[in-house]
This record gives sequence, structure tokens and C-alpha cells, in this order.
Amino acid sequence: MSFLVPNASEIRMLKFITGNDAPGTPVLRLYVNDHTPADDDTVSNYTEASGSGYSSINLSTSGWDYTTDVEGVSTATYGSVLTFSFSGGPVVLYGYYVTDGSGYLLWAQRFSVASITVPAGGGDVDITPYFGLNSGSA
Repeated sequence: MSFLVPNASEIRMLKFITGNDAPGTPVLRLYVNDHTPADDDTVSNYTEASGSGYSSINLSTSGWDYTTDVEGVSTATYGSVLTFSFSGGPVVLYGYYVTDGSGYLLWAQRFSVASITVPAGGGDVDITPYFGLNSGSA
């Protein structure tokens, strides 16, 4: 599964890095519309799951592990699997997106499979969010 940071979100993250905005607590959300993340996305492009016991998950700032691979890609991976529990369904999920404390879209990831369906009796969906940066030349 690959992630995408929309263009407007890149500016938002630069403001966080340079101290011009405070990010607040990031929130992990599942989406139910058949959408592939795109550069011009905003949070309005995603329809958040609802009902059936679903709730978004706040991401703790201390919950991340950081690495840089031999190709220079630095990655933040959430240190534990996060479980979304549904008490009913069916619910068809296409991916997840992360918002900042103000509800502003930061990044989104579509699942590597076409979709995940939670059956009528409910079930769990496990997600390990991650984010990566690759330094390029300016």
C-alpha cells in the first residue's frame, strides 16, 4: 500500500516543520468511498466510515518508530497495530487517511487490495500507519 500527501497538505506539513502551525494530535480514519488518493485532494474527497461500532483513532505522538533505509528513505511507522472494531456490517473499506488536530487532511493510503469488507456480523480491521520521506535535490 502506498501513501500520498496531497499538494495542499505538503504546505501544511511545511508549516508544522517550520513552527508556523501546531499539528495537534493526528487522527487515523477509514474511508468507504472508492477513491484513489490524488494530489489535489482535501478531506472532502474521503467519506469516513460510520456506525457499526466504528470510531476514528487518535495517534499518540510517542507511538512512532523512525528509520532510514540504505536508499535514503526515512519512515515513521506506528509502533503497534491499531484495530478498528465493527459491531456490524457489511462495510466496504478502501483505505485510510490521517488528519491533523483541526481535521485537515495530512495523507491518505488506499489499501493494496481492491477493498476490505467487514461482514454483516462485524469484525476487526488492523492498520499500522506509516509515513515516509525521500530527500531529493532542490
